Amino acid sequence: MKRLRASMRFATSVLLLVAFVSAPAAAQDLVIRFFNVGQGDAALITSPEGKTALIDGGDNNGYASHDLDQLHIDTLDLVVASHNHADHIGGLWDILRTITVRAYMENGIAATSNAYYDVISMLHAKHVQYLAATPRTIQLGSIALRILPMPSPDKSQNNSSVGVLVTYRGFTALFTGDAEGKERKYWEAHAELPHVAVLKVAHHGSVNGTDPTWVEATQPIVAVISVGANNTYHHPAEKTLSTLERAGVQVYRTDRDGDISVTVDSLGGFTVRAETSEPVRSWPAASASPHSPLEPRGRSGAWPTLQSTDWRAGSPSSSATTALSTRCRGSSSRRVRRRAACSRCPRTGAGSRTGPGPGSMRPKRNDGSSERWRCSRS
Repeated sequence: MKRLRASMRFATSVLLLVAFVSAPAAAQDLVIRFFNVGQGDAALITSPEGKTALIDGGDNNGYASHDLDQLHIDTLDLVVASHNHADHIGGLWDILRTITVRAYMENGIAATSNAYYDVISMLHAKHVQYLAATPRTIQLGSIALRILPMPSPDKSQNNSSVGVLVTYRGFTALFTGDAEGKERKYWEAHAELPHVAVLKVAHHGSVNGTDPTWVEATQPIVAVISVGANNTYHHPAEKTLSTLERAGVQVYRTDRDGDISVTVDSLGGFTVRAETSEPVRSWPAASASPHSPLEPRGRSGAWPTLQSTDWRAGSPSSSATTALSTRCRGSSSRRVRRRAACSRCPRTGAGSRTGPGPGSMRPKRNDGSSERWRCSRS
């Protein structure tokens, strides 16, 4: 009798184990994280399948790199530099140095800054695939990143920002870089913009980054302003805040709310969480999709073919495909060595440097209660 009971318990345990292993995994969500990088932009997009895209990397202060490290991100399928100003690309040098980046996109307008030179040098050194910011849609797992068309060539970095429209199950989020009036008007006329659930406010909320016509065209539910506390530019502008408030837009700011995350479920509903103690807010799917989902643009209902250029060859790559195939493995094996960067500066070929990026930088904690880094000159 005892043997029979033992056999029955063993059989039950086996059945429970088989049921547990074979049960389908719970559906994951799209997550968009707006990092608090001070006066700059950096946002991480993670698809339900675990594929990742980073839009901008903040300034050369180690914030974005540290946040990625805390999330155990060791691979980025795509990095988009909206434009080549230091507060958007300064932190990309350290990210490119320490994380595997599969593809890199920027506006194609060179800058004369050290930050730009350092990023370009690292892209060459790492043989990262280069993607021109031409109108296209990149499929990243089950989400689509639509690259907006740019106006005619402009020497202005701001008005040549790479616009990215993220879509998933009727949910939409629009990233605008530092686009000013000229580029936004072009998008209004030529980009077939839908109403969006989340709008990354252009140019850190400056007066030239938002206007009533733009808010009416996009009709965001939530607006996120990436801005540094007590910045010398007095961003965000009171006029911008009042424009958004009059339109009934829920505004989040990284200087006030810290890191901001948007989680989108499989129905298109989304939840916004701030790093501070402010309450979590949720919007159901009906609110998240006031417009019909975008249709594929291309022949026979297929997404257009993704053309790319390799830094090494400088010519279109025949192996490029629309679906980026590499996913983040979520490994914690990457360890950032913040006190041992390059021994020689790529610009001058002499001297040494330490810290999270070009120049002599040393990371410090703000205080015992904060996880965020503050970098100061050694």
